[in-house]
Parts: sequence; structure tokens; C-alpha cells
Amino acid sequence: MTHMSIEKRIIPEIRLISETTFYIRTRQNINQDKWNKLLKYLMILVSEDIIVLSEELQNTALYWLYDCEVVSNCKLHFNLANLISNSTLKKKLLEEALNSVEEDLRNCSYCKDIVEIGELLHCIIKIFIWR
Repeated sequence: MTHMSIEKRIIPEIRLISETTFYIRTRQNINQDKWNKLLKYLMILVSEDIIVLSEELQNTALYWLYDCEVVSNCKLHFNLANLISNSTLKKKLLEEALNSVEEDLRNCSYCKDIVEIGELLHCIIKIFIWR
């Protein structure tokens, strides 16, 4: 079996991270521990692979790092940032996490979205503490 180059495998790896995150969050899987281990393995693999790519390929790969639920998307970017040693890339991931949370906070109405506001503020606090 031949090995794919980092350039060819980074997008499928990131897409798999995004899909796995969605399935874990929506509990559409049977064995949560195995899915969490897979996610952790993929995150470590991507954190090592992405730093050797060009900025253009990094941006393309990060475009595919996404979860449709805002708090989960923020955590996804934050967790990958924590594994990356490249400070420029780490900053980009943290800014993306923060931007998604800030945008969602502006769209919340206090009365009906108080739980979501609390979760979003928790994400923001984690990012600022990390910085």
C-alpha cells in the first residue's frame, strides 16, 4: 500500500475530524470512547501535518474544519490550536474560534438564548486565558 503525501491527505483528515465531531456531538454513534480516541488521533495527526504545508494549503485545509453548532465549532478550532506549535497558525485558529463566537453572540437575544450565551462566553474566556 502506498502512502499519500501530506498535501493529498490533509483535506480528508480535516473533513474526517469535522464529521467525527458532528457525530460525537449528535450522539449518532454507538461507542463514544472509540470515536473520541479516533478524534484525538486525527487531531494530533493534523496538528503535525498542517505545519509543514504552505500557507495556501493550510488555509484550504482550515476551511474544511467546521461544525455547524457554534460552541462545538469554537471548541474544534481551540482544541486544534492547542496542539499546534506554529504561533501564526495557532493565532489564526484562535481568531477563527473567537470570530465565530462573537458573531453568534451579536445574534443572540438575551431572553431566549441565555444558555447558549453562557456557553459562548465560556469559549471566549478559555481563548483569552490561553492567550
